[in-house]
Amino acid sequence: MNDATNRSRQISLKRYLQTLPQINHEAYPKKDPEMPDCIICLVSFTSKDLLVVFSCDEKHYFHRDCGIEWLQVKTECPLCRFDFGNEIQDFINNQSGADMRSDGARDLNAWEDSTYGQNGRGHDNESLRTDQEQNNANELVRKLTV
Repeated sequence: MNDATNRSRQISLKRYLQTLPQINHEAYPKKDPEMPDCIICLVSFTSKDLLVVFSCDEKHYFHRDCGIEWLQVKTECPLCRFDFGNEIQDFINNQSGADMRSDGARDLNAWEDSTYGQNGRGHDNESLRTDQEQNNANELVRKLTV
């Protein structure tokens, strides 16, 4: 795959990730009281956390940053193993190539700024993940992708 095609696919994936439902934890009506922690990073949810909800099940929600990072590594739900590969591929196939080439870099940078902000990848956009939290998340992703 050449660099232009790879960049186009990366931008399409970023756009797909933007389509996932995102909601504040405190406002989310489908919270599962038996799931007080994000299954990806193993950190407890707080009322300020922004969640991403996967389409496989309305109770499959994660810290927004965790869910987005997860789908960039694996295309399946970490809870039920539903594979989003076809859904993502269909979305990528439906993207306009001309639009991707003209707006790609600007869209990717804008998406990264809106997703991670200038303060990094904090769960509630006010505090950054601790090194231990990041190590836990990285280790879990490593184990699941081997």
